[in-house]
Amino acid sequence: PHPDLTLKLLFITYNHALNGLTDNLSIEKPTADGYDCSDLDLSFVPNQITESTKSLDFSFNYLLALYNSTFQRLKNLVSLDLTRLEDFW
Repeated sequence: PHPDLTLKLLFITYNHALNGLTDNLSIEKPTADGYDCSDLDLSFVPNQITESTKSLDFSFNYLLALYNSTFQRLKNLVSLDLTRLEDFW
């Protein structure tokens, strides 16, 4: 196999395993109306984000995938910062 592909797959596998371990950890910083999750080396959107959140900052992270449904449950979300997401592909 191609070394870069092997490394990427290993990274993804590690992060998926880590996601299960960190779901119960406080990895975001609450703000007045949301969460500042900037520059935390995140590869996923934490489950702890409450539905009443109005503002999210995920800048400078490594989110592996974003879908139309990623933020669907956040009905009050009006501000989403995705500046400088790193691309592993």
